[in-house]
Amino acid sequence: MRNPLYLAQLKRDLERWIAEGLVDARHREAILANAGEIRLGASLSGIFFTLGAASLGVAALAFVAANWQGLGKLARLVVLFGAMWLAYGAAMHLTARGRTALGQAFVLLGVALFGANINLVAQTYHISAHAPDGFLLWAGGALLAAALVPSRAALAVGLLIAAYWTWMESLDFDVAIHWPYLAYLALATFLAHRLRWWAGLHLAMLSVLNWLLANTGGLADALGLEAADMIAFYVLAWLTVMALAQIAAARGYPFARALAHYAAFLLAVAVFCLQFAESPAGGRQAFVLNAGVAGAAIVALAFARLRQAIAPIELLGGLATAAVALAVPLLAGTEPGENLLFAWAAGALVIAFFVWIVAVGAGRDDRFLVNWGFVGLGAEALWLYTETFDTFLDSALFFFAGGVFLIALGYVLERARRHLLARKDPGGGRP
Repeated sequence: MRNPLYLAQLKRDLERWIAEGLVDARHREAILANAGEIRLGASLSGIFFTLGAASLGVAALAFVAANWQGLGKLARLVVLFGAMWLAYGAAMHLTARGRTALGQAFVLLGVALFGANINLVAQTYHISAHAPDGFLLWAGGALLAAALVPSRAALAVGLLIAAYWTWMESLDFDVAIHWPYLAYLALATFLAHRLRWWAGLHLAMLSVLNWLLANTGGLADALGLEAADMIAFYVLAWLTVMALAQIAAARGYPFARALAHYAAFLLAVAVFCLQFAESPAGGRQAFVLNAGVAGAAIVALAFARLRQAIAPIELLGGLATAAVALAVPLLAGTEPGENLLFAWAAGALVIAFFVWIVAVGAGRDDRFLVNWGFVGLGAEALWLYTETFDTFLDSALFFFAGGVFLIALGYVLERARRHLLARKDPGGGRP
């Protein structure tokens, strides 16, 4: 069945298209029925195929486990490696014959057995190696299977295994920056693009976030950046990506709009965090580095404007954001609350940034940017309330006033959001 959010949006679009004479009203129900058609048989068969393949894998593992002492080393390898290659062979054969659901089930079985075989070989031959290397080998096998079958399911499993691999390297083995993961991610992203699997590209973007979470500290140390510098670096980097994504979207690349949304989300998070910068700048090296990234952002914004990919307000707001990101590390205090003027100015600039996001979203008729901008405004207003009044009111009065404030803030922002969306789309004021 289609995503309910997609169907809700389609209903609103149909009302507008009918009003504009683009669609015959007689076809409304037929279009909605076709878009929301439930292919329950296909879904159930896919589930049963996957469960059946998983049961076969468990059977192979259970057979080896039950006869571990009686089976020789060669017999163990023959059973599990034979089962793995049979699974891969069946997956390729079934996929070629158009039995996609069953083929995907068998390729997942092959990937699972490959991981079990890695562990089996290590135990059988008492191999003691770097633990994450086993997960790297497993993720590599899943990626190879995804390319040869081809299989979106195997690609998804490979990305998940690789995510665990990079976390092990970064957190359990203290690798400062786990660069090899980016090479794997680049190959997986290229394969997702070749398979035209947009969900896979979303998963790749989430994998980038996973890597950044695990490696931010190492990146800051390697680049010689203090906390404030690192946040500013992220602001400038995601601003650059957002501008480049808009250029790609103007040229018709289908995933560019989603990439721009990811960049806008991360840019907004970084801008929000910028006001919490409590450490001074890391010195001339840090400023030069961020100035270089700011230059890249400015060039990308200017080029996007020349190609008519962004509006003048987007260019001006982007340039202002770059300037603020460069200035904040130089002005931040070394202790929370040390520089009260900085705190108030930062709050005002964050509010201005989210107003800009809302304006850009309204200009583009982009509901994601509009909604996310209002979320940011609400978060910033709540933060300013907490910081301003938590030391002046007793607990009961603080929470009572906070409750009233939240209700009023939510009402005002929701009314403003609906009014803004209703102006762009007569049926778009409702969530």
